[in-house]
Amino acid sequence: MTPRRRASAVTLHLAADGSRHLLAIRQRDPGRGGAFWSVPGGAVEEGETAPAAAVRETLEETGYRVDVLDAPPVVNAYRFEWNGRLYDCHTCWVPCRVVPTATPAQLPAAAFTDGELLDPAAPVADARLPGAETDPGIVTARWLPERLVEVAFGTYPFIVDPIRQLLASTRAPQGTTGRRITDG
Repeated sequence: MTPRRRASAVTLHLAADGSRHLLAIRQRDPGRGGAFWSVPGGAVEEGETAPAAAVRETLEETGYRVDVLDAPPVVNAYRFEWNGRLYDCHTCWVPCRVVPTATPAQLPAAAFTDGELLDPAAPVADARLPGAETDPGIVTARWLPERLVEVAFGTYPFIVDPIRQLLASTRAPQGTTGRRITDG
């Protein structure tokens, strides 16, 4: 089994109606072909901190610039299969917010609708911004309503549990508690 040190960004957006949305990506495993929801994230590179990796991965995978919130991250360990290979993952789930200049208010309303999320065969509007890297493993990005966390991520409790912990710890409105992570 291959060890892997990872970081993922749990990025929230507070909508005008008070509802909270989570930035998510739909990935397709090249080995199995199955698609699933996750949050932006990936390997922590040599000399990089977990928060810096979460910020970098979010930009690469979605085009969004994020700040790290002043709330403690959640760390967990789990086994995960990707492309036919089993990984021993140690992930730091980092609470983030979108940098105000990249607000989701600029997105079409379709990026926030949720009816098709229950039907995996339905097309999903893509919320990635220009500048996101092309990655064949990422099908789309989307702002998921908080109430659908279990529906979207329910197949993987190791994703649901840290997200729920961070959602509970970040109940304060967004906008004033982020800090810019520019390097490790």
